[in-house]
Amino acid sequence: MDTLGIWSSGKFFYDCFEDSVVVFTGTDTGYIMFFNLVCEDIIAFKYHQDADGEYISTRFECSFEDGKLSHIERVKQEEKFTYKQYEEKIYTGEVVEVIEFDKPVIMDDSRFGLETRDLESSRILLTIQKRLQLIPEEYRALL
Repeated sequence: MDTLGIWSSGKFFYDCFEDSVVVFTGTDTGYIMFFNLVCEDIIAFKYHQDADGEYISTRFECSFEDGKLSHIERVKQEEKFTYKQYEEKIYTGEVVEVIEFDKPVIMDDSRFGLETRDLESSRILLTIQKRLQLIPEEYRALL
């Protein structure tokens, strides 16, 4: 299995009004997003692998309320991470691919179910791209 795609912590819950997702784009850029009915928090990161392991290097964090930028901060943080992938039957009876990190990625979430590998038609990725158009250019240049 590979990590390309949009992975959601909400995949395991029947009815949730908020969600955390991890997006691996197939390049070295990725996103972590927490969202609910009124706000969205986005963490943009780069990821790479070397002989010592795999790393996520955070570039910046930004928050939006009602679709407007409310906070942005450059963050320089690199963390080594490990993960495992497996399949699991969820409450709907559907078997989904799961990625589980060795520590929480955002809030308390470390386990995510695959939503889609089709990034082009994903509303989540489209929302992230739209929000990133609202941030100053010097932050977009970090990606």
